[in-house]
Amino acid sequence: LDCLLKREWGSLSQQARTECAPMGASSAWQLGNFDDLTGYIGLLQPHTVDDCFFRALRCVHSGRLDRGEKMLDEVRAALDAEITPLLREGYERAYPSIVKSQQVAELEEALNHRRLLRDGACAPGGPEEIALGRMWYD
Repeated sequence: LDCLLKREWGSLSQQARTECAPMGASSAWQLGNFDDLTGYIGLLQPHTVDDCFFRALRCVHSGRLDRGEKMLDEVRAALDAEITPLLREGYERAYPSIVKSQQVAELEEALNHRRLLRDGACAPGGPEEIALGRMWYD
């Protein structure tokens, strides 16, 4: 997807770029291309789940933890507005939003961990970090 978007980006209309931006942002995140992620964020519809989530992700990645926490609050509010009606329609319809809720929870864990490291409350490679790594990767 990343290669396809990069190859075709110049020929896409502004509307098509806006429609592709959530997929591009997700792809950039999965590949660790945070410079590309920043470009896609600028094309996301403001105050949507994707917009707030990827802005929070960028903040956490860049160490702007207080701003990241505010963005996580915004993504939770956007998810609440999105997921409640979808749950009435059925679990299958709500499933993508449920997955995003889990990603938000994991991003919040990462934010809290980075805050602990920043504040000297835990050491890099210490028992807290090892336990968190096990939880994420096992």
